Amino acid sequence: AGPWGSLGLSDFILGAVLGNCAMAIPIAPLGLGVGQYAFSEIFMALGAPSVGFGSAIVTASQIVNLLLNLSGSVFFATYKHEAQVVDAIT
Repeated sequence: AGPWGSLGLSDFILGAVLGNCAMAIPIAPLGLGVGQYAFSEIFMALGAPSVGFGSAIVTASQIVNLLLNLSGSVFFATYKHEAQVVDAIT
């Protein structure tokens, strides 16, 4: 078995969907903390090798989402400046 233990692909997808649904409950901003707990419990119930497996998955996902969103803010700030220049001309 790999680092995912006895967790199959269908179980992983099920766990990810259920974990994301739990993170959508408006308890904490971006589901921080709620997601880690939910993913840990869900993946342990599905056969993950350790409690940290689910929380590591969701934390990595949140970091990637944060980096993608921050990179998008650079483009937003650039285009906002161009829009203000066009408005000033017209």
